[in-house]
Amino acid sequence: MQIKDYPLITALSDNDLLLIQAANDGAYKSITKANLLAGLSSSAGGTSSGLLLDAVTNVISARSIRKLLTSYAGKSLKAAISESSSQDIGYASNNLDLTALNSFAGSNNIFVSELYDQIGNFNATQSTFSLCPQILTNASIPALHYNSSFLSSPIPASNYPLTIIAVVSIVSLTNGAFIKYGDTNNGIGIGVGNGTVDNSGTNLIGLNEAIAWISSSTPLSTSGLSIVEISSTGSQTNIYLNGDVIAIGNQSYAPTGNYLIGGYSNRKPVCNIYEDIVFNTLITPLTRATIVANMKTYYKIP
Repeated sequence: MQIKDYPLITALSDNDLLLIQAANDGAYKSITKANLLAGLSSSAGGTSSGLLLDAVTNVISARSIRKLLTSYAGKSLKAAISESSSQDIGYASNNLDLTALNSFAGSNNIFVSELYDQIGNFNATQSTFSLCPQILTNASIPALHYNSSFLSSPIPASNYPLTIIAVVSIVSLTNGAFIKYGDTNNGIGIGVGNGTVDNSGTNLIGLNEAIAWISSSTPLSTSGLSIVEISSTGSQTNIYLNGDVIAIGNQSYAPTGNYLIGGYSNRKPVCNIYEDIVFNTLITPLTRATIVANMKTYYKIP
């Protein structure tokens, strides 16, 4: 079921009751239209209970240029301007602390050697300075820019089911994997190309590594951001764009090794990646709709 297929509530009055399924326990609960809309438009860019992941379960890793979890007390990233000069940068009002970042960097280009996991277990790192993604701060929302660069961490889990959601952008034809979960001959991934991630294009492509590509004819925006998702049970793999399923694949080999952000081998697209979240479950349609609505609001995605 696609998000556009859900019934519209615009015809309802503010006091009409809606029956919704809770993301945390699956129970059905009632809420008025007014209270539901107030929660979805909360000022922190999160759910009615706080930030995006405050009321979401089964998250096993999450990295972002914004704060996703109220209880997280760590930093966002380690900024580097050379092999020997780096500094941890945190958050200000739940967003990347640009004042601290610019104070550290001065007139230098800024790169990221470590992106901290807000769940706390799987920081993504790059020990070679020339392979670090650059952080861009010239737009309204900072971005990590990948161009033959990547970050890696151990995989958070070695079995299915898994769901990975990321916010990305491209500006022209490119090819490669935004996210690769597992080594070269196993696991899953989500990327961009034409038929496969080995051909330049703008279409969203899923990877069932060493088995098959999950090809789509659905292009990513080249003038804005996109929300991409791959989910797998091990026997079926789905890919989504902005909350809507666009292609379905079959079996996936169990992942081993590393979780790679920005691509792998010669499959590294020229792209920006803003956040990535990994779940050790197939998320429900309601959880997906809530996350997508939050991301669209924060990142100004139509």
